[in-house]
Amino acid sequence: MQIESASEDASAVNIVTSGLAATALYAEQSAGGASFGYGGYFISRSVDGTAVFGNATSATGDGDVSYGGYFRSAGEDGAGVYAQSVAVTGNAPGIAGYHRTTENLGYGVAGYGNNRGVSGNAYGSDVLGYHYGVYGRAQDGAAGYNYGVYGSASGGSVNYAGYFNGNAQVTGTLSKGAGSFKIDHPLDPANKYLLHSFVESPDMMNVYNGNVVLDGSGEAVVRLPEYFESLNRDFRYQLTCIGGFAPVYVADKVNGNEFRIAGGAPGLEVSWQVTGIRHDPYAEQNRIQVEEQKSAAERGKYLHPELYDQPAELSLYPAHGSANAAEE
Repeated sequence: MQIESASEDASAVNIVTSGLAATALYAEQSAGGASFGYGGYFISRSVDGTAVFGNATSATGDGDVSYGGYFRSAGEDGAGVYAQSVAVTGNAPGIAGYHRTTENLGYGVAGYGNNRGVSGNAYGSDVLGYHYGVYGRAQDGAAGYNYGVYGSASGGSVNYAGYFNGNAQVTGTLSKGAGSFKIDHPLDPANKYLLHSFVESPDMMNVYNGNVVLDGSGEAVVRLPEYFESLNRDFRYQLTCIGGFAPVYVADKVNGNEFRIAGGAPGLEVSWQVTGIRHDPYAEQNRIQVEEQKSAAERGKYLHPELYDQPAELSLYPAHGSANAAEE
């Protein structure tokens, strides 16, 4: 059966039903031995058309749940919703989610799963060669917090708000409560990990060190990387004699990416360390503010309230509420 409507803004079929649990349209297809079967198949051939449009309205109140569309799949490898975009150019996502509300909490896309709430996979090729398994972007003109990606994990024996199997790059400033490296323990790699804490500093400091053997005059020139003075300023020095004592000192400070040590005995080994404060363009524009007043919205709240015997609701980052998944 084919039903057509050629009128502008007209519906070929318009079905309206009322009732608490009424169904406006029910379609079922029994595939049998066929490879594919569709309970419903919808096509839109217009430039800005929509093949399927779902709209659900309900009065606001506790316990109200309405779905613009509700889809279930019982197949082993099936999907509740499978969306494919085959646009050659432009930004045409397979699934696009939008949430507009005056409330503070809303989801463009919410996913629930025993293993993966939301799974993203990017493959293929484009002109630039960039692919994103998950792409997050947040922007708001109003004063507030924007998170491109927000992760929270709790309740397990091991909890990671974010886990990266591979390299991670941060083009901005990374702020953290603590940091370490974690590797298989060199003496027992099968059974232990080895962890070391990062070295912290109130300055954007770089550290350079090494050992040098003094020449026949009891001196040595220490040559630093060619980029040293372009990257650093405010140099500080430390010298330590190895295997003996001598009044070694910095005879010439850093100039031309090198400095000179003198005052020692011929053949004496000296361990040296030089630190510098970054003054590259990014560092000059993004200095670390060592002490910072909390904003009006943050005052009285804590990054880790439990460490100060404060209740969880005083956390700066409370657990985001979640909508109830369909219980079917």
